[in-house]
Amino acid sequence: MDTTFRKIRNEYFSLVIIFFTAMLSVFAQNKSINFETISWNEVVQKATKENKPIFVDAYATWCGPCKWMANEVFTNDDVADFYNNNFINVKMDMEKGEGKTLAKEWKVQVYPTLIYFSSEGKFIHRVCGTAEPVEFIEIAKQAINPKENLAALIDEYSNGNRDSKFVSDYLIKMADAYFDVKEQTTEYFATQKEEDLYSEHNWILIEKTVNDIHSKEFIFLEKNLKNFMENRKLMIS
Repeated sequence: MDTTFRKIRNEYFSLVIIFFTAMLSVFAQNKSINFETISWNEVVQKATKENKPIFVDAYATWCGPCKWMANEVFTNDDVADFYNNNFINVKMDMEKGEGKTLAKEWKVQVYPTLIYFSSEGKFIHRVCGTAEPVEFIEIAKQAINPKENLAALIDEYSNGNRDSKFVSDYLIKMADAYFDVKEQTTEYFATQKEEDLYSEHNWILIEKTVNDIHSKEFIFLEKNLKNFMENRKLMIS
């Protein structure tokens, strides 16, 4: 009798252990960024109260890359832990409700646009397009670094830094974030001699920003297309 009871008991506890192990495994694989479903003003109030910066996933329902980020990146354990610990997070459909107004205010042109704000709701950083989990965490770290985020670069440019390398890097990052820097780019290239255009950062800037076929930069690119393609291969490799 005792032997039968012990056997049943042991089998029961074994099943319980297997069940809870399976449940823990399921929960461990289901981490995700916790997104708020409140108004923008309420988000800022919450962020101010908790002294946390804000991350906004500015998306559209039809956007394939947005869905990929939601399914493959926002559900990554490391991403979820980092963003939940360091940010107040918001998903916002920029074509509905409050999102339509904010899309104009924030000058959102492409999806996804990943935007970062201070705890007071002031812009600090943004990037456009998808990012793998490790890169997405690095973007967040850059966003909360007051020396590296776009807000810091904008301030430095506004305060008169016109070092060639700084300005070209600044314009590249602004262009990547889909800010209109046509005027600043024209001003910058007006300071560059033809021999300056061979620098790596100027190659990249020309590729990303120049579309006026009559500009000296476009003509230079056209004349040196072979060298440009070879340089791009070296830069990518």
